[in-house]
Amino acid sequence: MISTTVPKLKIIEFFSGIGGWHSALNHLPHFPSEVIAAYDVNPMSNAVYEHVYGLKPSSQSIESLSVKSLDALSADIWCMSPPCQPYTRQHPTTEDDPRAKAFTKLCHVLQHMTSPPTYVAVENVIGFETSSSCQMLLDVFDLNGK
Repeated sequence: MISTTVPKLKIIEFFSGIGGWHSALNHLPHFPSEVIAAYDVNPMSNAVYEHVYGLKPSSQSIESLSVKSLDALSADIWCMSPPCQPYTRQHPTTEDDPRAKAFTKLCHVLQHMTSPPTYVAVENVIGFETSSSCQMLLDVFDLNGK
């Protein structure tokens, strides 16, 4: 007999807040997945996330994460909702904006991973698609052949 069990996709949620991506994934009945790690520096958001999902997000700064530590998680998908302020129409900036440094770090990590995730989902705000941060991510995908 052939097994019809589909393995769960392993997901990391960056800039997790109170779990927007986690909630969305839970509402996809035919998308077997499991959030294996979450990252956010806000202690209140992390407390809510843990209460709702039973998974305590790491309060470790995304900027301090290493290629080795993220490679070790072997995630299939990275989901993220990075700070939108650097990309809004009111204040368009570049990846030099301090609020974009964590996103820039994730782009750097992706570029150097042995086993990068197959998919990366980024919440978009108007302005991000024309930003240098978006271009940086697209360049990483080009380099990795994705």
